[in-house]
Amino acid sequence: MDPNRLKGKNILITGAARGMGEANAESFAAQGANVCIGDLDFDQAQVVADRINAAENGRAIAVHMDVTRREDNASAVAATALIAVDAAIFAAGDVSSASAYAVAESSAVAVAAAATLDVLFYFYLC
Repeated sequence: MDPNRLKGKNILITGAARGMGEANAESFAAQGANVCIGDLDFDQAQVVADRINAAENGRAIAVHMDVTRREDNASAVAATALIAVDAAIFAAGDVSSASAYAVAESSAVAVAAAATLDVLFYFYLC
């Protein structure tokens, strides 16, 4: 893995305290990206951020984020915007809920409205 492939890129990832979001955050940081780890579970998000920062490649910050709240999406964009948000990964949501798709899409729209993005991903898992 090229430790400089994503150097200087700033990536916001929701649902990044665990699972797929956590794996994305660690992988992108290992490639030099700065990551904002957004999650309802701030304490676990901070554990992930601390682990990434200890590896001394990309930088990480943790933010409390409820993807159903537009204000939280805007705050996460502001926290990520060390220079600009280059990409956003939406991995948060309760896939057992029929509204998971709507929540991810709503969060994506809110973040896209607050930032100029090169890349935008959101996942709907069933």
